[in-house]
Amino acid sequence: MRRSRLLVVDDSPTYLLFITAQLQEDGHEVVGVSGGREALDRIERERFDCVVVDLVMPEMSGTELCQHLDRMRRQHDRLFQIIILTSRDNKEDMMRGLEAGADDFVGKASESEILKARIRALLRRKFLHEENLRITSEFRDKEMELERTRDERRIAQERAAMAEALERSHAELEEAYRELQDTQSQLVQAAKMASLGALVAGIAHELNNPLAFVGNHLGTIARCLENITPEIHGHLSEKGGRDLEKMRQRLAATRLGIDRVEDLVVKLRTFSRLDEAEVKEVEIEDSLESVLTLLQHKLSERIVVERKYAGPKRITCQPGPLNQVLMNVVGNAIDAIDGAGTITLETARNGPMFRLSVRDTGHGIPAAIRDRICEPFFTTKPVGSGTGLGLSISYSIIQRHRGRLEFHSEEGQGTEVVIEIPLDGASADAPAQPGPAQAAHTAPGQAAHAAPGSA
Repeated sequence: MRRSRLLVVDDSPTYLLFITAQLQEDGHEVVGVSGGREALDRIERERFDCVVVDLVMPEMSGTELCQHLDRMRRQHDRLFQIIILTSRDNKEDMMRGLEAGADDFVGKASESEILKARIRALLRRKFLHEENLRITSEFRDKEMELERTRDERRIAQERAAMAEALERSHAELEEAYRELQDTQSQLVQAAKMASLGALVAGIAHELNNPLAFVGNHLGTIARCLENITPEIHGHLSEKGGRDLEKMRQRLAATRLGIDRVEDLVVKLRTFSRLDEAEVKEVEIEDSLESVLTLLQHKLSERIVVERKYAGPKRITCQPGPLNQVLMNVVGNAIDAIDGAGTITLETARNGPMFRLSVRDTGHGIPAAIRDRICEPFFTTKPVGSGTGLGLSISYSIIQRHRGRLEFHSEEGQGTEVVIEIPLDGASADAPAQPGPAQAAHTAPGQAAHAAPGSA
């Protein structure tokens, strides 16, 4: 693949210098300009593979520039990608930019590595498309030449070779497009879960101070009451004695309530490790309990959770992504139960693997959608209730851990989701495995929840 040329348009000299340097480090030839007019002039005279456009500029907005660029590439049959950069994370801005002709939309607050990854994926798709056009053109030229020679055997051989090359090029182009979709969906979900983790961590931190204040003063009150009881005991009436005993009982009950809140704060802090992507040793049962605490409002009193923890207490993994998987799987189990029901969490050791089973008594999955449960953006939930990314991203996370994600279900009989990951924490460099759609076929006739795309 040849070295790519990029044009960056931004009215801020500081940010223009920063992003130009970042993209040059990634191996691109980068030209930076400060306005839309200058950008259009450079595009007219020079060849670029990708144009990175700031959304808000005084002379010409990023949306207007995208409309001009899209018109130019359609009129002159030019192949270059357009990416909009913005400091505003706004869905309406995103839709306007994409409708104006942009191929992607990246926030300035994102890590520069995200922009680099998006550009690499788009350029790979562009270069493969160019190669596809080249092969198609050669195919047509060869076909005309072969028709002139009237050599039937040569025609058949050349057609077969060119058709194979064209098929390979199409397959590579489709794979590049799938990779771009997967990268975008995982970035969206990771950002959402990281925000949730930060929110939970903040709540836990804010609860700690008043909780410590109440707990300390409660202990002081209890001690003082015990100290003065011998002095006043003989002077109390019968009613006063009953009131004293009632005070002791209420203090003990209050202590139990404070202990429950303290336990909740600990579980919130455990769950808030969503941004931890490094491999480390964790208490897996604490992680499960923190997820159940966060989902307690959905469990209420209609769903009973049975715990059968017989596996290792500590495992080595990426805590944040694994919490995300647990949240998706347990959340799906809850959604699969319409009325009263039971969810069973069972841990065990399977040789070098840690095994977690999440089994529900819900309605299972219809046979008609069994092959689609792990497809990105596929969901059976109403609009606004699910994104269709939960199981797809969970599958990718388990892949990175060199693990397995299996589904066992019969319609009307409930579903069991089995997660297995190595106890030694192998992750990140896992070899390629079949895509998410194949994950459902770990055994004939098995499937997942009827609402696989939640979370």
